[in-house]
Amino acid sequence: MSFIRKKMIGLGLILMLAISATAYPQMHDFGGKHGMSGKRCNEEHMRNLENLRLLKLLETLELSEEQNDKFIVEFANFRQKMKGLAERTNARIDTLAGELNQAEPDEKIILRMVDEIVKLREGRITIMNELHDNVRSFLTPIQVGKLIVFEERFDRELLERVRGFRRGMTPEPGEGENNAESRY
Repeated sequence: MSFIRKKMIGLGLILMLAISATAYPQMHDFGGKHGMSGKRCNEEHMRNLENLRLLKLLETLELSEEQNDKFIVEFANFRQKMKGLAERTNARIDTLAGELNQAEPDEKIILRMVDEIVKLREGRITIMNELHDNVRSFLTPIQVGKLIVFEERFDRELLERVRGFRRGMTPEPGEGENNAESRY
């Protein structure tokens, strides 16, 4: 990938984060008369983040047109499964938190809930492995490797950029030892 293209992607990412950071207070005004409400705002942020994730991933994998169409279907299915699993996990965690806040929490109930949450978390690995198995039929080994590296580093790198943005120190693409793009 050319230096200019990397720089443009980095600037686009920073711009999206800047817009998101400046829009956030407007969407959460205290009177609730302007902007989006909390849940709707969070859903919008999640959609934007997922769109950014897919855009960066497609760019990283450098897919052919045929691969692109197949991958988008597989990835959408993967994200839907992960979203459902996350919702079930969060619901169980909320229930666990409620039980822990009781005057006298029942240890048997807590242990059962902990076991359920652990199993749900293991389900994430199963879903990720299903994605990898499904895409191996049309991606090259290098593309599968890039997918795995991307999955492990995207959230961490995004968080680092947001933290840097909030401190006023946005790194340029290609700078810093944790830049995922420089690794593949």
